[in-house]
Amino acid sequence: MSITEAERFTMHAGLQENLGEEVANILMEHLPPVGWADVATKHDLIAFETRTDMRFVSLEERMSLRIENLEERMNLRIENLEERMNLRFEKIDLRISELDKRMTLQFMNVDQSLGKIDESITLLTRTMWALTGLMTSAVGALFYVVITKL
Repeated sequence: MSITEAERFTMHAGLQENLGEEVANILMEHLPPVGWADVATKHDLIAFETRTDMRFVSLEERMSLRIENLEERMNLRIENLEERMNLRFEKIDLRISELDKRMTLQFMNVDQSLGKIDESITLLTRTMWALTGLMTSAVGALFYVVITKL
């Protein structure tokens, strides 16, 4: 049973008249601000602690299960991603290998073409030296003819 504020005021006034103001104030300060039914007992606190502990245990169990589930899903996703990346890298490796083969063939063709060009340059150089020799002989002969006739 709780008392109203008006009843508390009346009780305080009666205590002041009978015991004096100081004692009345001390007694009123020791009373709870609400009714005794609203004050928790040790038994209430122990029961509350037990319920709270059980709720925390339940929460920890649920959180552990959720975290384990999340870890499993993340591991599966990571494995899937790794497999996809490995496949892509294998494709890239194949493409690089194919490009390497094609480049090797192209370089071989360039080497062959350069070899033919080198042979042509050598042949042209020999021909030019031969023509230079003929021209030198022809100029010398012409010079001899011109000098002897003069």
